[in-house]
Amino acid sequence: MPRWRQRRANWGCLTDRPSKPARTVPKPAQTVPKPAQTVPKPARTVPKPARTVPKPAQAVPKPAQTVPKPAQAVPKPAKTAPKPAKTAPSAAKLADQALGRRGEDVACATACGRGWQPWQRNARVAETEVDLAMRRQSDNRLELLVAEVKTSRRTFVDASQRWPLQRQRRLWAAAEVLCEQCGADRVEVSLITVVLSHDLQKVTWLQALPPPPSRGW
Repeated sequence: MPRWRQRRANWGCLTDRPSKPARTVPKPAQTVPKPAQTVPKPARTVPKPARTVPKPAQAVPKPAQTVPKPAQAVPKPAKTAPKPAKTAPSAAKLADQALGRRGEDVACATACGRGWQPWQRNARVAETEVDLAMRRQSDNRLELLVAEVKTSRRTFVDASQRWPLQRQRRLWAAAEVLCEQCGADRVEVSLITVVLSHDLQKVTWLQALPPPPSRGW
């Protein structure tokens, strides 16, 4: 076989051999980007559990002592001596009281004869007993008489001795109170002595000493 035919035959063999396929499929490009971290980290949505259990209350206080304290024992009453029973006044005392009332009646009648009018009798004024308190109108002025009456069955030797100065001052203090009550313009303080002997009556009128300078009478 000629050499050129042999070459052709070889060429045919070469042409008939399948050639390696070309790499037509390109390598896939890295088109898909890496997924971004779009998903954020999950937040702590679940809060911490609150302390729902309340604090234990304070211990229950001890109950107050309901049992009252025993009352203090009532002290025993002191053994006091019984008060003496009021005895009836003696006959002599009753006689003196009757004599005193009779003497006051005589003194009041004597004062009425001088123009005085009864106002109060046996009044307790400024811690002093006033036997007679009488009033009269003279020259459009109201006058007040405060009198102490002393009665006896015997004649008084000296009536002024039975009327001390301290007693007179107490009568002046009582007269001041009575003067404010009735609004008198003039005040007279006197001692009236009455002697009652059988059917005889003797009345003596004795005026008191002037009041202290502080008085306006």
